[in-house]
Amino acid sequence: TDGIVSALREVTVSGYGTPVKILQINAAINPGNSGGPLFSEKGEVVGINTYGIGDAQGIFGAIAISELIAFAQDSGVALSGNGGIPIGVLLAVAGTVLCIGIVAILWKKVQWKTGKTKTKPAAIVILVILLAVYPSSYLGARVCALAGNMELGGKLLFAPAITRLHDPKFVAYMDGVELLEHRRNSEAKAVFVTLSGYMDADSLAQEADYRYAMQRADVNDFDTAIHLMKTLCETGYKDAAQRQQELQYRQGVYLLYEEGNYKNASKIFKNLIKQGYPGAQEMEYESQYIWAIDLMEQGLYTLAYDRLTSIRDYSDVEESMEVLTELIYQEGQSRYHSGAYSEAETLFNCIVPYADSQKYKVLLDGRSGKIGVVDALIQEFDFEDASEVLLHTQSVAKRFLLGTWCGDGCTFTMKKDGGISYSLPRIDYGDFYKIENGCVLLYP
Repeated sequence: TDGIVSALREVTVSGYGTPVKILQINAAINPGNSGGPLFSEKGEVVGINTYGIGDAQGIFGAIAISELIAFAQDSGVALSGNGGIPIGVLLAVAGTVLCIGIVAILWKKVQWKTGKTKTKPAAIVILVILLAVYPSSYLGARVCALAGNMELGGKLLFAPAITRLHDPKFVAYMDGVELLEHRRNSEAKAVFVTLSGYMDADSLAQEADYRYAMQRADVNDFDTAIHLMKTLCETGYKDAAQRQQELQYRQGVYLLYEEGNYKNASKIFKNLIKQGYPGAQEMEYESQYIWAIDLMEQGLYTLAYDRLTSIRDYSDVEESMEVLTELIYQEGQSRYHSGAYSEAETLFNCIVPYADSQKYKVLLDGRSGKIGVVDALIQEFDFEDASEVLLHTQSVAKRFLLGTWCGDGCTFTMKKDGGISYSLPRIDYGDFYKIENGCVLLYP
């Protein structure tokens, strides 16, 4: 196949995993070749054949080779370079050849006599060879270690017991490297700290922290991982700043989907939005949406409504809001009819002007004695119990009793300021009045 690369994408293959670079190609991938290498026309491995989309035509993907390199580095796996021979190996080989040549010359010239038979003690010869070969091997190991080829350096250091006699730090250094390769990063860090200033031990101590941070993130200990990356970021180590954001993002996704900790997840995404981190805005919408759905399931409709209102343009929020609005309306009616007026008011305030929400607000305003509600109550006289609310409203009664009323030679006057005067029989202990159900009750 021609294998045209039609797009470069970055996807997350798990809910809170690290985003992975993907090459979208049209080279067919199936169970027979998935997992194999994707070659460029120059013979370079540029990807790992990974997937195909069954219900689409010509859409396949390969994980970018840079992801494999990064994974190998994080895992302490040494990768070969461009096929060249490391200079440490060349030095070791050259030194070994030179030493063997010297020993061969000495072999012919030196003879040991024991009795009548001429012998060449093999033990001494072997010892001479080892002592001759060792310096070149040691030098090659150091060169490879300094060049970053730790695996080869460890192999060249074939006699650590001898090295320990004259350069114990190098042996400890290589022990620390081996710990790194086996992902025992915290132990490796302790070794390199004791070797501070020796070769690049300080850098490897940071590398140990870097890898340990990624290890802790893999077991969802994001607080430790982020703290380590933050420390590395302050020293400018590698891509610690980018990794710190990545770990924060993964922590937010983990808190959202696995822990249901919507508040802290949202806090993380909002912080990442300020930093311009890709995908943070989308995840903030997602966290608010999931949070709202959870609140709905708990019956906390008004809180859910507020969450959805803040993300109206996201996904299918409008459909969810339609459902939620009707639930709030029905709940508001129920609370009103049961006499829970304060709760009903909170519900109807959310969804004005849906259905008769505004009319219910008028009734609730009347029941609370809100000033200026009389005209609105009169306008809704036939709705629900508006007429009853009017009768129970003192300001309404005062309004309809304005003026002077006469009967049986007695008078009663209601003034605009609410004061009254009357010519009804009186008793000496004083008088007062109140209005109930639209009637004035006098207590002379």
